[in-house]
Amino acid sequence: MRRIAVIGSGATALAVLDVLVDRTDLNVSLIRPDRRLSSHGAKPAAGEPADELIAAAIGALRRELGLKFPPPKSHFGVMPERIDVKGWGKIWRSNLHGGLTQFWGGSMVPFTDRELAAWPITRADLEADYQAIAERVGITGADDALRGYLQDRFADLPPVKAIAPIELLIGRLSHVKSNGFDIIGGVPRVAVETRGERDNACAYLGECMMGCRQGAVFNALGAIELHRAKGGMAEECCGFAEHIDIDKKTVTIRREDGSYDHVQYDLVFICASCVHSVELTMNSLETEPETPISDNLILSFPVLYGGRIAAESRSERFFALTNGKLMLLPHAAGATPIFIQLYPNPDYFWQYNFPRWSWSMLHGLARTGRNRLFFARAYLASGHSQRYRMTKGTDGVELTLDQEPDTTRFFDHIWPQLRQNFSAAGFWVPPVPPLKAKTSSHYSGGFPMGGRWVGKDGALGNGAFLCDSANFPDCPALSHTFTAMANARRIARLALLG
Repeated sequence: MRRIAVIGSGATALAVLDVLVDRTDLNVSLIRPDRRLSSHGAKPAAGEPADELIAAAIGALRRELGLKFPPPKSHFGVMPERIDVKGWGKIWRSNLHGGLTQFWGGSMVPFTDRELAAWPITRADLEADYQAIAERVGITGADDALRGYLQDRFADLPPVKAIAPIELLIGRLSHVKSNGFDIIGGVPRVAVETRGERDNACAYLGECMMGCRQGAVFNALGAIELHRAKGGMAEECCGFAEHIDIDKKTVTIRREDGSYDHVQYDLVFICASCVHSVELTMNSLETEPETPISDNLILSFPVLYGGRIAAESRSERFFALTNGKLMLLPHAAGATPIFIQLYPNPDYFWQYNFPRWSWSMLHGLARTGRNRLFFARAYLASGHSQRYRMTKGTDGVELTLDQEPDTTRFFDHIWPQLRQNFSAAGFWVPPVPPLKAKTSSHYSGGFPMGGRWVGKDGALGNGAFLCDSANFPDCPALSHTFTAMANARRIARLALLG
C-alpha cells in the first residue's frame, strides 16, 4: 500500500484528496494547520439578529485595524494571518485549517489558451479537471457573451441575481468593440449555491463581506472534514510542514508546542497555499525561488447610475459579492486581458465606519444608494502588477517588493476609453484615478512548471509534487482558484498513473 502525504487543507488540497480518498491501495495522511477559526469566527445561527452579529464582528475588526475604507472582508470578524512585504505592506497568508476559501468571494473562472500562453500546458490538458472541479463545487453561469470566451459550459448553476444597475450595465457592455480593446461581459461565475430547493441556497442577505450564514459560498473545509468522517484519510498530522527530505521521502512537521514529527511517504503533494508552498519548497531544495511571487494589482473605481429603476427591481435583499464580470481583450498582439468585477455598495461599507446607533437612520439611504452607486474592480495581469521576492532571513523567510506595479498602459491607453464606454445611458464614472489595492490575494509563482525545478507535471523529483499556484508560470488577471484546483487534480491523477 502506497503512503501518500498531502500538505495543506484548502482548495488545492481538496482537489488532490478527491483523487486519492476512494483508492483502497493508498494510505493517505493529511498534514494541515492545527489552527481553526476562533469561536467568534464560527458560523453563527441563522436566526441570530443580523445587526448584533455584524456589530460584534465589526467591533473585533475595528479594534485591530481602526477605521478603513473599503473595510476588509472577513469571516464573521476574523481575518487570516497577514505578513509583511518590505517596501509594500501586508499580504494574507493561509494559516488555518480550511485555507482561504473561508474568506474568499467564490470567483471560479477558467483560463483559456490566451491566459495559458506562457505555460507548458494548454486548456485541453485541464479540461477534464475543470469539469470535475465544477461538478464538485458548483459554479453559476449562463449562455452569455462571456461563455463564448471562457467556453465554460460546466458553469451550469442558475446565475446569482444582480442588482438592477449592474444587470443593466452588463447588458449594455456584454459585447462591445472599442478603441484598442473589445469588452465582453456576463453573469458572475461563482461557487455559490443558487438552487432554491437546497438548504444552503443563497438567501441574498447582503452580509457576504462579513461571512455567509447560509453556507452558500463553497468552503473547502466542510468537504475535507467529510472525507475525514468517511475514513478517507488514515491520519491527520497537525502542524507546520517545515521541510521535505526528498531523498529520504520524509516530511518534518513542527507542532504548535514546538515539538517535531516526521511523516514518511511514497508520494507527497504540496498544497499549502502559494506563500507557504514556496517557503517549504525553498527550504527543501535549499535554493532561492526561481521567480518572485506574483500578485494581481486591483484598481477600484465607483460607477454612478442616474437612470430609471423599476419598482420591482428595488429589492431589500441582494448578493454582496461580485454581481457581474467583464473582460477587456486588447487588440495589440501580446497584450494581456484585464478582468473587471462589479460589486454592489453593501451596507457593510458604512456600517463599519459609522457608530451602531446611526444604522437604523442610514439604512433607508443606503438602500436607495445601492441602486445609484456601485463599484468596479479591474485586475491586471502579473506583468503589470506587484511581485514579491522571498529570501531566508534570520528569523525565517522574508518577503520584499521585487516589482512595483506598472499602470502606464492602463492609464494611458485603457482608462480614458473605459470611462467613455461606461459613461453612457445614465451611467457615469467620475474623472478621478482608481484606487490601488495592496493585494488581490491571487498569489502565484516561485517555482513555475516547466522551469528549472518543477516539471510540467508538477514533479519536484522522487515522488514530490508541487500542486498549488506556487507552480504557476505567471498570474493572469482572472481569478485563479479554479485553475489551481484543476491543475492540482491533474497533477495528482498523473502522479498515480506514474
